[in-house]
Amino acid sequence: VLDDLKTLVCHGRVPAGGPVRGLVAAALAVVTGAALSALLALDDPLRGTTSALLGVVWVAVRLPVMRLVYAPASEPESQRVTGSWSAGAMPYLFAVVPLLRTAAWMTGAVLAFRVLAADGNRPRAVRTVLAGFGIEAVGVAAVLLARNVRVLLEVLGG
Repeated sequence: VLDDLKTLVCHGRVPAGGPVRGLVAAALAVVTGAALSALLALDDPLRGTTSALLGVVWVAVRLPVMRLVYAPASEPESQRVTGSWSAGAMPYLFAVVPLLRTAAWMTGAVLAFRVLAADGNRPRAVRTVLAGFGIEAVGVAAVLLARNVRVLLEVLGG
């Protein structure tokens, strides 16, 4: 798995096993990280489990968003998008606490960009990664705003 990730990130090529092996490895990394996150939330297991499940959902949503924005026209381009998603999901293995989830999100964006930009089309890679990772940032910001709207209204209202 680490060799596949190195091939994706350093060389921008889909490994010999094809994108399926990368998808499986990435899915296992995300699910394992989420399970560890839920298990480590001893003070509030419901919140920890909910947070872990939402993390899995966001990572899963990222692939169709990236495919939609990149709009692969050939099988190699489709494999590159899948490989990019896989590389971007791998850091979530270590996303067991909020700070590490943020680090995994940022690291994942960099890795995903490196894979997509390897073909030389940097603007297309930037758009795709911003859409794939940005939708999560906007969603999290909206949830935080909704959670704190009462406090925000009190602060703004005086």
